[in-house]
Amino acid sequence: MDTNSTSPDLDFRRFFELRDPVAKSALRLEMTDDSATTLELWELVRQRQRPVQAIQLHGFMGRSLADFLWCTPVQLICVSERVLDLLRSHNLAGWGTYPVEILDRSGNSVPGYWGLSIYANAGYMDFKQSRVVTLPPPRPEGKATQAHIGFTFDQSSWDGSDIFWVGNAIVVVERVHKLFKSSRVTNVRLTPILEVEMLSSLVAMIERKQKNEQ
Repeated sequence: MDTNSTSPDLDFRRFFELRDPVAKSALRLEMTDDSATTLELWELVRQRQRPVQAIQLHGFMGRSLADFLWCTPVQLICVSERVLDLLRSHNLAGWGTYPVEILDRSGNSVPGYWGLSIYANAGYMDFKQSRVVTLPPPRPEGKATQAHIGFTFDQSSWDGSDIFWVGNAIVVVERVHKLFKSSRVTNVRLTPILEVEMLSSLVAMIERKQKNEQ
């Protein structure tokens, strides 16, 4: 667990968003059984409940195995035993696991993976320190759009966990970033939270949702 949670002012340059890199070659998963609701799956990812039996997933895009396997459309995350060994051996806090059964696109079993759940939470995304930029249109005949660069969070809501939620974003501390980089953990993107780019229209939606929840 990172002990910097007690410092008077966090250095937000030392936090990174963990997300799906959307790699075309990596095996991408979907639910075999669609009986679970989206809300139930979100509760699972946030470790607010545990499945009665292993979650069944099968590949439908890509073929390569990697340390992180991502599920569409719900953000279920599967990680290899190697990732779990790294998390455990470095005493990283904020996460848990649940059992999964994975089949590749040919129907063959893919052993050695667990579902990753994250129970630590540091409240909502804060965009007050964001930079607003204008993005050029994707096509010459298109329109320019605005984007927000970067987000922070209320440090009083962070318990010092190494992996945690900020809104619907997964955030990790610097030592997780360094560990994953030095260990060459595959199929995951880690971006400094002060450099995360989001369309301003999406930011407005997030802020409205957060305001309604408060």
